[in-house]
Amino acid sequence: MGTATLTAEDLLEIRLVGAPAFSPDGAGILLTEQWLDGKDNRTKSRLLLCDPASGASRPFTQGPSDRLPAWSPDGRQVAFLRRVGEEAQLFLMPADGGEPRQATRLRHGVAAFCWTGAGRLALSAPLTGGRIEEGEAPEPADDFERYTADVRRVTRPFHKLDGEGFFDQGRNQ
Repeated sequence: MGTATLTAEDLLEIRLVGAPAFSPDGAGILLTEQWLDGKDNRTKSRLLLCDPASGASRPFTQGPSDRLPAWSPDGRQVAFLRRVGEEAQLFLMPADGGEPRQATRLRHGVAAFCWTGAGRLALSAPLTGGRIEEGEAPEPADDFERYTADVRRVTRPFHKLDGEGFFDQGRNQ
């Protein structure tokens, strides 16, 4: 039995998958697929949709820098992070396919996000000089308005001591 030598070109063929996100009904799993692109000398990533019953998978997004998928509680939307320039922004996409839509345009990007049980999105972003800096506002759309109509911007993250949310901006203690 011979031994094979691993070459630098072999590394370009390796695909890594991770960050599984199970659909609320269990009928689908979204994974992040990551690989090295030798032409651009960059890591690229996209989302794959896997069918747990058959084991088949297909690309859900085209990338080149999509990661951290999360299904909405009703299973109709998928949120994920995509690099725009050098910063990660939040994107929304219908679960049955279509074009992803940019939901945030924050100057320093989105650090993390999650869906609430009520079907709203909560996110964290780096603070600069004590405030979140926004870029150009995105065009409103039906789903965007639905998920972000009651977004509350917190500039002083002082949490209520009973664990039930943040103090209002004008409230003094």
